[in-house]
Amino acid sequence: RIHRWDHAIRMLDLMQECRLEQNIIICSAAIGACEKAGQWEKALQILASMSSSTVQTDVMCCNQVLNACVKGQQWNGALELLEEMKGCSLSPNTFTFTAAIGAYERGQRC
Repeated sequence: RIHRWDHAIRMLDLMQECRLEQNIIICSAAIGACEKAGQWEKALQILASMSSSTVQTDVMCCNQVLNACVKGQQWNGALELLEEMKGCSLSPNTFTFTAAIGAYERGQRC
């Protein structure tokens, strides 16, 4: 199960190779797979690719990436993403701040 994130990334790559358009649902599923596996770097890469494509980023995707950062003990990355959300006119919600606080708490213990 831990390697399913790798399959999700491969599916995104295959879609691109076949010139199929990605959407928020597909990207969110791939980010979720990365989050569950603690693959925060891959989750950030997918989010960045969404920003540079026609796929609209939403708060839920950002929250998943924040949680991946928490699992990866990347509290600086989580806080940077929180700042970027504000710059992109995405309104953080309770889950966003819960994840950011969790990242900060874990960062303080390391």
